[in-house]
Amino acid sequence: MLKCVEREARSRTRECSPVGERRGIRNPLFSAEEPLLSTVSLVGLIADSSDRGALSELLQSRPLFVFDDENLVLSGFLRELRCRDADNHPVEIVNCTYDRALDRFARLPDSNSGQARRGPNCVSQYRGALRCLAAWRHKNPEAGELEEEAEISRILQGLVAKHYYLCKRDCLRESPTGYRRYAWRVNGGEMGTSDRQNSGCLGSVKRAMSV
Repeated sequence: MLKCVEREARSRTRECSPVGERRGIRNPLFSAEEPLLSTVSLVGLIADSSDRGALSELLQSRPLFVFDDENLVLSGFLRELRCRDADNHPVEIVNCTYDRALDRFARLPDSNSGQARRGPNCVSQYRGALRCLAAWRHKNPEAGELEEEAEISRILQGLVAKHYYLCKRDCLRESPTGYRRYAWRVNGGEMGTSDRQNSGCLGSVKRAMSV
């Protein structure tokens, strides 16, 4: 099993969460040095232009994701979800889930490689986030920039949580360790069957979005 969590009374430091991925910023909309572009603008650049600089800024410098009252960057949030699953699934399953989910939001295909259409392309996820934001704007025409920033953070957290559990489902399905074996005795004979282990998906997405 992956040993993920070691809590201390005050620091609540976790073995699986590097210090660099835990930001003690209570309001992700502002920092000591004001960001040049809003999060909405960064997502737009990624969705419209596959902008690698905007993607790097979003992934490394924007602690938009909330878990246990802490603001985390995207990879830090995924690590926390992985830690929460570590007691219920083999290490290869939680690592597979983490890697695949991160790829869905952090990987831009190399257009010069001749394989631009293969593998994950994070652009589709950020375009989906913008569609959700557009629907929210339609319902909230008076909302200002601060409200938009808070909403895009909420949307991204929901999308990342959703895709994390979709990736976990895929990893469980593809791995023999994700199944339990059963032997049934029928008419004096024995028949083997398998059943996928409970992935804990139902309800978990809502919990991840609300932590």
